[in-house]
Amino acid sequence: MKNIILTLRYFLLPYILLLAFFGYILSEFPKPNIHLFFNSLHHPFFDFLFKYITHIGDGLFLIPVFIFLLFIKFRSAFSVLAAYLLSSIITQTLKNTIFEGEPRPLLYFKNFDESLRLIDGITMNNLNSFPSGHATSAFALFVCLAWIVKNKFWQSTFLILACFTAFSRVYISQHFLGDIYAGSIIGCASAIFIIYIFEKYTASDYSHFWNKNLKLNV
Repeated sequence: MKNIILTLRYFLLPYILLLAFFGYILSEFPKPNIHLFFNSLHHPFFDFLFKYITHIGDGLFLIPVFIFLLFIKFRSAFSVLAAYLLSSIITQTLKNTIFEGEPRPLLYFKNFDESLRLIDGITMNNLNSFPSGHATSAFALFVCLAWIVKNKFWQSTFLILACFTAFSRVYISQHFLGDIYAGSIIGCASAIFIIYIFEKYTASDYSHFWNKNLKLNV
């Protein structure tokens, strides 16, 4: 586990700093105030950007990534798939049990005088806000990719993409900041757990099975 954390340091260290900063924001300011602040930052360029970047957190985005990795290294492909499935199971279980019916911003602000700035062409959801599934999936995916690449530039790039994908959910008012905060933790923790399991398993006598594939050094 220590080796995994050390290898992912260019992803995890700035991520931990972001968690500390936004954890402070969440503890000091009310949920609606935080959301209204971010909602006030709308700009046509960011409307366009976040309208489409949010789809990185969709399950469909995983398919081409998984297929591409199959041609590179089976173990990497299936570690990404396993991390996605584990994080999704945790998130969907929380959404549909403990936090079932949790209102999303559109429903939440119906009782307020303020009206949200929404983006045309996006189907808005009303319930099961916590935690954010898109944030969970994005962080699970990009932590795995950061581990596969093991390059400080790409680890930093993957963190930025994960954060942008997660923040897009707040920007388009599908989630609150706390939803993506929790989702990112679930996704990151799930990916690290899967990486640990896969590394431990493939270090066994079965490692030859996973390594019968093309390898790309990046």
